[in-house]
Amino acid sequence: MGTTAASVLDARVHQNIGDFIEVALTTALDTSVEVISTNLNKYDDGNNDHFNGRWCYVTNYVAAGEDRKIYDYVTATGALSVRGAAFTSDSSDLATVRIYRYSYTNTQRAINDAIRELSDYLFVYVDDRSLVTNNALWDGHMEYWTDSSTLTFWAVESGGTLAQTTTAGLYRGPLGSTSALFTGDTDSGFFQQTSDVNPRLLDLENQTVSLYGWAYPEIADDPAITLYTLQADTAATAQTLTSTTTAVAGQWTLIKLESQALNSDLIECNFRLGNATDTATCYWDNVRLIGGAVHEYLLPERFQDGDVKQVYVQVGGHSDYPADDIMPTEWEPVYGWEIINNGTYKFLYLPKTYANNKQIRLVGTSPLTELSTYSGTTEVSGKQVNLLVAYSCYCLFRNELGVASSEDTKRLEDRRDYWFAIAQRYKSTLGMAPPKRFMNLPNY
Repeated sequence: MGTTAASVLDARVHQNIGDFIEVALTTALDTSVEVISTNLNKYDDGNNDHFNGRWCYVTNYVAAGEDRKIYDYVTATGALSVRGAAFTSDSSDLATVRIYRYSYTNTQRAINDAIRELSDYLFVYVDDRSLVTNNALWDGHMEYWTDSSTLTFWAVESGGTLAQTTTAGLYRGPLGSTSALFTGDTDSGFFQQTSDVNPRLLDLENQTVSLYGWAYPEIADDPAITLYTLQADTAATAQTLTSTTTAVAGQWTLIKLESQALNSDLIECNFRLGNATDTATCYWDNVRLIGGAVHEYLLPERFQDGDVKQVYVQVGGHSDYPADDIMPTEWEPVYGWEIINNGTYKFLYLPKTYANNKQIRLVGTSPLTELSTYSGTTEVSGKQVNLLVAYSCYCLFRNELGVASSEDTKRLEDRRDYWFAIAQRYKSTLGMAPPKRFMNLPNY
């Protein structure tokens, strides 16, 4: 599915309701509250104050994102006076502005309302294979990012930085997934997932575990995976288990450390990914900590607000460990699965115990991405844009009713009802069909 930018959706909504003017300024913004463009003359009917009470939105350059209410207009000079503080000077750059009766801010709120309320009709198809049977780690495929340099469940502990990577060839998973680029700033720097973040790692106490992780290092033999634990005894006994796998520079290598016995009575358990060399880089993906049977798996981020329809477990594979296949061809449907919500995150519960190192495939839907910036995009394109725009028009007039004066109420109600009827008709013709939900019979 393609995407459509917030700027385009904003224009479509305002054009549909007859409320869209976009012009380039003829005088650059300076340290005043004036917005000057003689290009406005073609819309002002030769009248002063023609745009009073409307909104002016600056789309680019220094003042990009400013959404100001107009309180005065002079047709002779094309000068708008707007509320708020003085602008910062644009020097010689001539910004583009949009003029509306309904502000950009309120229109974006209406579009986001429509995205949420149309989640049964407009959504993203999701086919996710980032979970691995009996992997005790959360987000082993490095898909949860709070921003481009911060993972949700992994953190740099000792010297270095992280960067989200989507470049083809630099992730080890399905098309369109991500990896984590770790750059050390000290020898033996690392990032880690801890039992403070994922308390279930402590359940690996007194078990035999195996560690795996795909690494793409800058320097040969530089990457290592380490499991560090502390025991609840008088000496707080530490245990450090580190891989010694040979790794080729500039290629993906499976780093592994197998059949390691952990201490009992653990009070801390940290899974670490690191580089031996200062300033060296390494991409990490598809990491696993395999120990005892796992029945609850943290749902991938796209399903935290989405809807799982089908669950499968990989049957066979071509790699030494089936989880390392890029695209498995055989799948077994899972029955009796559940979604568990602990109040913070959602987990997939599988009733059966499966063999280690097999991919779990989740098929379903995820909501469209809500918009927060003028250049931001959401996953809708083609004819489906018409449905989102029509419903956004409905939401805009519905929201405006809450602050309307009594003389405007009837007009807004009529426009709200008109766009609601249009959107309802589009739902039946342009709404998307979700994947079929399998009958999820109990698995005894």
